[in-house]
Amino acid sequence: MRSLLNSAGVRIDRLWLHEFVHVVDPELWWSGPSRGVAWIGQVYRAQSEAGATAMERAYRRLSADYRGSDGLLHLPASAIMAVGGRPTE
Repeated sequence: MRSLLNSAGVRIDRLWLHEFVHVVDPELWWSGPSRGVAWIGQVYRAQSEAGATAMERAYRRLSADYRGSDGLLHLPASAIMAVGGRPTE
């Protein structure tokens, strides 16, 4: 990442990996695809009724492993963070 940003002319003062847990309501998380948002939503919307039902069942089955005792999904995530700016001339 440092090399990529440097090649774009960005001065990097600090660069780190930030790991966190994204907590979200499973119904809210599913609402994007079910409304046709993004590529997966377009795939979902293009399915027959049986295909759409199978996709939702797969989502429910796979997401169950991430459901906490609070009923929410606890999704491990990470982001590359950088602080910097334009190089001084």
